[in-house]
Amino acid sequence: MTKEKQKLEVLVQEAGTQDMIGVEFPVNKLLVNGKEIDKATHIQALEPIKGKEGNLIFYYKKQVLDVYSPITYNQNDTMPMPVRCLPVRERKGVGPQFDHQVLVYIPEKDKKHSFFHDNDSGYKPEEWYMDEMKVAGSKLLIKLRNNYEPGKSKTIAEGIGSLIKIPKKSLELTANEAKALIDEIGPSLGCDFTYDPVFPETRKDVCAVRRLAEDGSDYGYDTIYLVWKSKKGKLDHEELIDSSSSKDYIHVDKVEETKDEIIVKVRSGGSFSGRAWERELTKSKSELE
Repeated sequence: MTKEKQKLEVLVQEAGTQDMIGVEFPVNKLLVNGKEIDKATHIQALEPIKGKEGNLIFYYKKQVLDVYSPITYNQNDTMPMPVRCLPVRERKGVGPQFDHQVLVYIPEKDKKHSFFHDNDSGYKPEEWYMDEMKVAGSKLLIKLRNNYEPGKSKTIAEGIGSLIKIPKKSLELTANEAKALIDEIGPSLGCDFTYDPVFPETRKDVCAVRRLAEDGSDYGYDTIYLVWKSKKGKLDHEELIDSSSSKDYIHVDKVEETKDEIIVKVRSGGSFSGRAWERELTKSKSELE
């Protein structure tokens, strides 16, 4: 009889609290098939994927390092108020400071490896927030938002090709490949979104992708990219247009192929400028080889 392979059970569970200078923080633990792998203030794990040495469990952990939480008085108040209750941008160095890590755990080898490690500035508590973490091809994409300066938000791409089984390169461009590329290279203001690509009806190796970058307050803009895969299977891109000066939304209506060109039809309703427009953006097919 053959022994059935045990299905991996990955859980994040509460494990009490931690007192840090009079402030209580939650403690969470990461369990794999009931075995405790790590502990931190916050843990977020991805679904396991197959790797060269076994299963790969990528996870993010946030651990409180320090807290600065004095008591302050408003001018007309007699009761003290913890400064840490203020909105994060008004705290001016008050609140918890966190350490951030992204790691992979391989159950079959019982080993961990750290891909990313950083911490909040002591003068900017709760400076960073992990918006998203995902595996895209041979890269691990980590999207970090800066709560103080949204323009410093970033997407970090860590190579994981040495750990995973990479399938033979396909000449067909997938929507996930195109979006992952734009997530990595596109502008980031903190509240960003990459839309699903628009492909021409006649081919599957080129598409147009819209990237929206916003700061969550009063500024944002769209960028339209052309993304393609060469005959050697290499991904490439070109920025076609952006609305950084007008702040207008730009929509991709259609992508068409002619004898010599790829045509991307875009439009805007003039959401901020008040001037609606339509445009055809072209790229020579000879430049996509």
